[in-house]
Amino acid sequence: MQRSTLIVLFFFLYGLVSAQLTNEIRMKSGTFVPEPNLENYLTKKIQQEELVDGKYYRLIQFESLPDQQTLQGMESRGLTLLSYIPDKTYYVSISSDFDSQSLRKFDVRHISAIPSIMKIDEDLLAGAHPHWAIAGSNLSLALTYPKDLSEEYVLAALAKQGATATSYNGINNQILIEVSQAKLKGLFDLPYILRLEYGPEPFKPEDDEGRGLARTNLLDSRLPNGRQYNGEGINLMTRDDGHVGPHIDFQGRLNQDLRPNSLIHADNVSGVMCGAANYDPNIPGMASGADLHVIDYVPSFLDNTLSFHTSENVLVTNSSYSDGCNRGYTVRTQTVDDQCYDNPTLMHVFSAGNSNGDVCGYGAGDQWGNITGGHKLGKNVLAVGSTDNNGVISSFSSRGPATDGRIKPDLTA
Repeated sequence: MQRSTLIVLFFFLYGLVSAQLTNEIRMKSGTFVPEPNLENYLTKKIQQEELVDGKYYRLIQFESLPDQQTLQGMESRGLTLLSYIPDKTYYVSISSDFDSQSLRKFDVRHISAIPSIMKIDEDLLAGAHPHWAIAGSNLSLALTYPKDLSEEYVLAALAKQGATATSYNGINNQILIEVSQAKLKGLFDLPYILRLEYGPEPFKPEDDEGRGLARTNLLDSRLPNGRQYNGEGINLMTRDDGHVGPHIDFQGRLNQDLRPNSLIHADNVSGVMCGAANYDPNIPGMASGADLHVIDYVPSFLDNTLSFHTSENVLVTNSSYSDGCNRGYTVRTQTVDDQCYDNPTLMHVFSAGNSNGDVCGYGAGDQWGNITGGHKLGKNVLAVGSTDNNGVISSFSSRGPATDGRIKPDLTA
């Protein structure tokens, strides 16, 4: 027994050491290992067309992760780390007056312009445009730009390229655009683009079969001595198909300014979230005392959700809509991950989907990897699967894992 434990421990530690030593960069489009090139890089000059508002952008891989002192030294000289890409690799912003020779001080292994394989979606490079991204002669695309660039600068620069911005929120460094297919390749080498992929797929509602046993009676008991955590004083948000109510179960707790419509998906979802059980005492919502804000579902998440969080203290949002199947880590995923990471009291909650039985390209059959939407695969958000009233996972409920192997969904109910 002791020998087996030692063998397992050895391979575990060997795996940790190997992981720390690797120089591989693993992307959706494949894995590649940058060559050591610092001395060769230092012989070259920065080209004028690479400069963007007084800075330029690079991919840097270090021999080891920089410590705090190294970070401060780089930033004081005009080099700022923007985002981390395993392993030991970052997107960085570099001031035009940065002394490149100082890179020797910082244990840099590789530095280069950001390659197309990391910037451009592989299907976009191949020209395999899905039907839902085509609007006449135009394509609908999602673009990520560096966080240290102003939105105004990027919008103006895109307009010069013939691209029309269709959605942005002034907070996330992402913009939905439309551009003619004839001008598409002109975007590929723009120095201010970190990621370019297709815009969100058409969405559809996903709560029709989602009935389950939530067991919230342990938190919100109607007994005199029971816990009565009913959500009072908490603000929730339904991002859905429009107007909710009027209904007695939301009396005095509903905030919305939307067009009326005849759809019932938003009413159904909102009732599950925070219905007060005034109409039927047997079916209270999960947080029957919470206040509810209602807005339309916008698949890009470049809407006013964050303004409700900052101005109205909305803490939890729910969106029960799909965005394709097994889409992987998309621009939408990064958007919702960033929103929750940058705002620690905000949580996005999503349905896992109703697509169990679909293969969705994961490669393990029709009972695996069919979560419906990239936004649901985020690391900082919750995806919720469905159980029946016996606590058994519903046959239709989408299954994980995420395309990169992480466990999804996070909860079932």
